[in-house]
Amino acid sequence: MSHRKRSPVSRRQRSSVGGTSPEYGKRAASHVLRVWHWESWAELLAWLRVEGASDPELGPGEIRALCRDVERASSRGADLPADAAGLLRVLRSGSRAPSRP
Repeated sequence: MSHRKRSPVSRRQRSSVGGTSPEYGKRAASHVLRVWHWESWAELLAWLRVEGASDPELGPGEIRALCRDVERASSRGADLPADAAGLLRVLRSGSRAPSRP
């Protein structure tokens, strides 16, 4: 009976490959959108970096992952959605979000 060696890369690390961020979900996205009506990715990113750390609803891993993905969405020129499902789609995808009318 042969035993296969396990990869040194954990399941969590593998699941984060390709731009998805398992460190946060819809609850965190909904919370971020309830905090303020964000006008830009820069405004959201500034809040995450300055005040997000003291927000009891967000953990350190969630903040790091959100900051990383907000930076990516901003650099792609994606629109900032007003709903949590849309925000998650944009943050977790490499594609540009459709423009709002």
